Amino acid sequence: YFLLRSILAPQWSLLSALSVAVSPTIVVHSHYFKEDMLFTACALLALLTFTKLARDENASNTFWLGLATGLAAAAQYKAVLLIPLYLAFPLFGRVRDLRRYYFHIGCVVVIAVYVFQLINWQMYRDLDQFAAGLSSEVHHILEGHSIRIYPLPQYFSFHLLNSLIPGMTWPVTVVALVSIAYVIVTWKQRNSTERLLVICVVGYYLAIESTPTKPAPDFERYAIPIVPLMIGLASCGVARLWSSCSSVASRCLTSALVILTLVVPLGDTLALDYYLTRDTRAEAAKWLSARPRLAFFEIHSGTHWDVWSVAQSTVAQDRAAGIAYLVTSSFCYDRYFRGSRLADQPPEVYQIHAQYVKLFSYPYVEFRPRYRDFAFTNPVIRIIDIRQSKVVPPKP
Repeated sequence: YFLLRSILAPQWSLLSALSVAVSPTIVVHSHYFKEDMLFTACALLALLTFTKLARDENASNTFWLGLATGLAAAAQYKAVLLIPLYLAFPLFGRVRDLRRYYFHIGCVVVIAVYVFQLINWQMYRDLDQFAAGLSSEVHHILEGHSIRIYPLPQYFSFHLLNSLIPGMTWPVTVVALVSIAYVIVTWKQRNSTERLLVICVVGYYLAIESTPTKPAPDFERYAIPIVPLMIGLASCGVARLWSSCSSVASRCLTSALVILTLVVPLGDTLALDYYLTRDTRAEAAKWLSARPRLAFFEIHSGTHWDVWSVAQSTVAQDRAAGIAYLVTSSFCYDRYFRGSRLADQPPEVYQIHAQYVKLFSYPYVEFRPRYRDFAFTNPVIRIIDIRQSKVVPPKP
């Protein structure tokens, strides 16, 4: 709301805040209380205080921007992307005095580093562990997670199709993309804040899309930081459209568009919220409790898990261990089916996929979500009965 007040009337800023409040990906991940939500909140605070510093370079704004940036960095390392944004701002925004501006940005960086250290002071007890963790994160970004999803074969659209549209709903995504395109086309006529939001959205999207790391099952959480910004830009576009309306009919159509971009996300959010506590894994657990046989769980298939993937062993080994059921989750096996259709994957991706194909030729009971799977909730659960030696034709 406050971030958009400099470019929108209060009612449109309030509408934008309401749209964020009913956005499916924001609501569901707020329930999870993932660190991505903490980062998003701190990053938004950083952008708000940055717009204030860009307008008025004083000690107070410098302190608050340094604090917000340090908090964002303490939540997630990706906050380092804010620093190039601050440095590049004079290329697309107005500053009164370039030397004075960069002096204040230097102070911001010092304060941010201090805040980061203050929160993470325990890293000094074991700097080797901190360095190893940081190195692991860098390796993770460069090498992928389980499977590698490269940007070019996906035409840089993976997060658009798998994160933004499912997490924001298609009406909001379409309006946001059109608004972003309009700002880019009319770049010289737009103010600094609107340009800043577009730079943030495009830059951050390219950052998460360029890495092969797109960990299943919750692709959406990596795109969370740009969701409020895209909704804000969508609100700018709708407000601009409303101001250009010259007839009752055009205003009715614009009002219908506003209602559509609120009702569709709200309906999706309410349904996802309702089924958060009606998960498919609870249904599968109830089914298994009525059958006192030994079951073996893979990750994301129950409240506990025994192995990363049940496809990492053979049916003969499992049967010899007395296991009757293998409990599988689409949050695990889907990534290997996806990876089997992609090139340049680690060899184990193709091996595990082949093993899953064999496993699904055995009889199984399936529990599907009554609405849809989303993030870490309501996967498809398949309980495979491996007591029979003879396999049956796989189900479609």
